[in-house]
Amino acid sequence: MFRLSLKMTGRDWRAGQLRFLLVALIVAVAALSAVGFFVDRLRAGLNRDAHQLLGADLVISADQPVNAAWRAEAQKRGFILADTVTFPSMAQAGEGEQSLSQLASIKAVSPGYPQRGKLKITTTLSEAQDAVGRPTDQVPAPGTLWVDAAILSNLNAKLGDTLTLGDKAFTVTQLIASEPDRGASFLNFAPRVMLPLGDLAATALVQ
Repeated sequence: MFRLSLKMTGRDWRAGQLRFLLVALIVAVAALSAVGFFVDRLRAGLNRDAHQLLGADLVISADQPVNAAWRAEAQKRGFILADTVTFPSMAQAGEGEQSLSQLASIKAVSPGYPQRGKLKITTTLSEAQDAVGRPTDQVPAPGTLWVDAAILSNLNAKLGDTLTLGDKAFTVTQLIASEPDRGASFLNFAPRVMLPLGDLAATALVQ
């Protein structure tokens, strides 16, 4: 029986039937491997992009300061924390009768923001409009603002000018080209004004 099986296998091989089956098997295995590789890469890319859209691995949102016990527990577990405070308010340029105001999406950020993705800034208007800029790990320095290009044109201002938020005046030093966690909420339809979190109290905008 075994010898007969060998003879029939040899005959089928010479006839080309087994070779066709072998080629089909190789193609099927290669296709499955390619699809599995593609799915793994796609899953990894989606996870990476999702984290970048959040600006972190995990975001906790609240309308009050986060409980101090939560922060202490997160730090105890080795998490790296960054804080942001976002709200709408008016930005003002100029003085007296020449002053102009613009509704802005104010965002105060702490060092370490963003934890995922890159904030890109520029000093060139065309680069800001095309979302082209240099990645940075920094946040605005005390007393300074980074803004969307639209807010400068709306307020007839330029880099180096002063914008007033609440009770405090700031110097505009950079244009925001790209912000990883910008999102599409109602607040973010207004032009962005970004300031250091340490300066937020001096504006008296948050009571």
